[in-house]
Amino acid sequence: MKKAIGIAAFVLFFAIPAHAQRGGASTSAQVSNGGGGGGGGFGGGGLSGGTTTNLLPTYAPAQFKMTAVSGSDASFIPSGYLPFESAVAEGQAILDAEKKTPAEAAAASIAVPRPHAKVAVVQGANGDPIVIKQ
Repeated sequence: MKKAIGIAAFVLFFAIPAHAQRGGASTSAQVSNGGGGGGGGFGGGGLSGGTTTNLLPTYAPAQFKMTAVSGSDASFIPSGYLPFESAVAEGQAILDAEKKTPAEAAAASIAVPRPHAKVAVVQGANGDPIVIKQ
């Protein structure tokens, strides 16, 4: 007897999530509670009326805005045009201007002022941290 009750509880437990998946079948899923009437001489229980319930909300279809473009690729003139060879030469000139020797890079690095710390933390005689403002 206990085994039969355990199996029934097991089936009931796993049947509950299946009920929740019923509405995802299609976008126009509807539940119709049609028909009605008395249920086997017990005084008219059950469903009555012909009500229809939508399970999923309906949304208007997406409307994508379109823009019209006139002209062709031949009519496009870029604002800054250089022939390929001139553009490569100009780019190489920019790269050559940025190149520095290691000595020039070190001199430029030394000339830049470095920010100094405003606070230093040192260890005291007992091992406690001490904050010193510089």
